[in-house]
Amino acid sequence: MIKRILIPLIILLLSTGVLALEYSVTVNSPSSVNAYEGDKISNKFSATITNVGGVCDITCSWATSAGQDDGIKVAHDGGTNTFYFDVKADGSGGTASYSLITTCDRISAWNCWSDQDQRTLGPYQFRFLWNGDGICTSEREKCENYNQFLKDNSCSCSSVRECKPNGNRNDLDEKGCQTFCGNKIIEKQYENCNNCPNDVGKCDGTSCIQGSECEGKYCVHNICNALPYKVGDNYCDNNVGETCKNSGSDCACGANQRCSNTGVCETFCGNGVCEASEQGICKADCQWCGDGTCGFNKK
Repeated sequence: MIKRILIPLIILLLSTGVLALEYSVTVNSPSSVNAYEGDKISNKFSATITNVGGVCDITCSWATSAGQDDGIKVAHDGGTNTFYFDVKADGSGGTASYSLITTCDRISAWNCWSDQDQRTLGPYQFRFLWNGDGICTSEREKCENYNQFLKDNSCSCSSVRECKPNGNRNDLDEKGCQTFCGNKIIEKQYENCNNCPNDVGKCDGTSCIQGSECEGKYCVHNICNALPYKVGDNYCDNNVGETCKNSGSDCACGANQRCSNTGVCETFCGNGVCEASEQGICKADCQWCGDGTCGFNKK
């Protein structure tokens, strides 16, 4: 009776043990990744192990040229486990190739014993960022070689910026480009007529030939100025708005004249001179017959 029970049981156990591990591996391999040449890539490539064995749980490990790990447990009867594995962005012209090695074995139990199985999956390929790919990867590339950054032509500066990765202007961009004195653009936060006359223009009081050279846009008698006339230069430029009112030293009125509210020099009643226009109306300058007395110089 005991033999009748033991023999089928032994046969059952043997049949369970001699069966090869029944599992499948599905690899999720992106065609391209946002990683730079030489980088170790984690948490972007994954694989799923499915245990189709009906009795035994299994434990697995993985290995690539970039690393390895173990402890991946998968339950029997269709259990699954998805895990990430590491790869390296290493290859020619921005293309990398890798293989994934999986090693699985049964988890020991009274009816499950070791039967290690190793599989190599791949090779798989993917694209990565690299120096010369036509993309300015600012985390690794600049307009010129600088510290750990590599020069890439795709990081070239525009005509109004210069390549200066160690520049100190606040507008220094991620490519290493910044504005500069001489780009014909006025950056007031950095430039003035003293340190950058090429962009800002010459300071007032500097010699000039034409107004376009000057910050104030006026070249007055070969001197830069903010107004079309210069007070105190001994020139009365009344054709451009200089008058006795706004520039008394240059546009001084003549003797027996005074400056009107509109900036015009004019004669006036009381200056002691009898002008023709005052006769008959300005007694202070022109005495006239009809006031009851007629005498010398009266008109």
